[in-house]
Amino acid sequence: MAPCEVVVTKEMDEALAERLPRRGKIGFSDEKSPYGRVKKWLESGLDLSPSSDPIAKAREIKEPSEVIWMRQAAQVALEGVRYIENFLKPGISEKEMAAALEIFWLTKGEYHPSFSPIIGFGESTAYPHHHPTHRRFDGSKSVQLDIGVQVESYQSDLSRYYLSSESDQLKEIYQIVKEAQQIALTALKPGVPLCELDKMARDVIEKSGYGEHFPHSLGHSIGLEVHESPFIRSNTPKEVVALPGMCMTIEPGIYIPGVGGVRLEETVLVTQNGSEVITR
Repeated sequence: MAPCEVVVTKEMDEALAERLPRRGKIGFSDEKSPYGRVKKWLESGLDLSPSSDPIAKAREIKEPSEVIWMRQAAQVALEGVRYIENFLKPGISEKEMAAALEIFWLTKGEYHPSFSPIIGFGESTAYPHHHPTHRRFDGSKSVQLDIGVQVESYQSDLSRYYLSSESDQLKEIYQIVKEAQQIALTALKPGVPLCELDKMARDVIEKSGYGEHFPHSLGHSIGLEVHESPFIRSNTPKEVVALPGMCMTIEPGIYIPGVGGVRLEETVLVTQNGSEVITR
């Protein structure tokens, strides 16, 4: 490994400007670098060249040590699910459940959520990115959880759905989403184009008459960030295929305003010969 200088500073911009060379172009991520920071670099006389995230490609394939942390994050998330299931009783609010989950993770190991927990009751489940409210569980409505936690800076992401007997339509939707997810999980293996995975799941939903109610991609990669490339969506180039070491979510969903919605999500590790769900 080449020698490097370790600098401890609270003024990263100044520290970089002092140490970066003044000859030749210096690449920077045009997706991750705030305008104010780039402006400071330019004012210091650096010759900058914008490019896509220069390390995003390297992060697509997880090292064995990274997979260990991904598995740990998944397990801590599952422990959180099991914990807050005990709170799912008539009278509790969406906000109270979300707070109980975050407190559990903090007391367990000072773990922090990967994103604000999505917890919805009844009609709230019709909104993919619902923010918990004071709506209270009455014991008869369906419940949607979408949660994740970070362990050693690695993220997890999973969804769980608790189906009530209130709606025959939601029962139908649940089975459609479950079938779409299972088809994609079964098909995910090295060499499969990610756009084809999206199509497989989307075809199931469209043939059932709910295509317009599946508004998002089938999934995304996950690691140091919740959403990383490559993404599992219809416009992903066909040459972008699943490779061993990739970690990604499979999360089809159907959402009907005024009725409710269903999203089922697992995080999956692509292996040498297939794939493994790590959030079960």
